[in-house]
Amino acid sequence: MWDPVTGARATSGQARLVDALRRAGGPPGYLIVVKIDDLAAPVSPEDVAELLKNGR
Repeated sequence: MWDPVTGARATSGQARLVDALRRAGGPPGYLIVVKIDDLAAPVSPEDVAELLKNGR
């Protein structure tokens, strides 16, 4: 979410995930965030594969 006045980031679920991983001492690497519609649930590899298969 972006602040409509300043344009700065106001809130970010992705940033919270990255901060949690850093605090946990996770290894260097990549974090991939996949949002499917507004589904408030974990996304499985099968969900992603289905989207890729359908070209979405």
